[in-house]
Amino acid sequence: MAPWQQVVADGGVPTSWLVRDRLVALSAGGLIDPSRKRPGLWHLVLFRWNTDGAPDVQVRDTTGRLDAGAI
Repeated sequence: MAPWQQVVADGGVPTSWLVRDRLVALSAGGLIDPSRKRPGLWHLVLFRWNTDGAPDVQVRDTTGRLDAGAI
């Protein structure tokens, strides 16, 4: 079980959820989070998607490293 899951199981609110709530209150649509397992890479975290008014994401692969079928 991940640490955040244990916090929820114990009736608490994970710190990451509190951060998300604060960012949403500041009108953020998401964040870019560095990968802990693969330094130099990152994750795009969207707080809402596929709904009216949600942020729009466009992939621009300037290096040619992405598999077009996976996008």
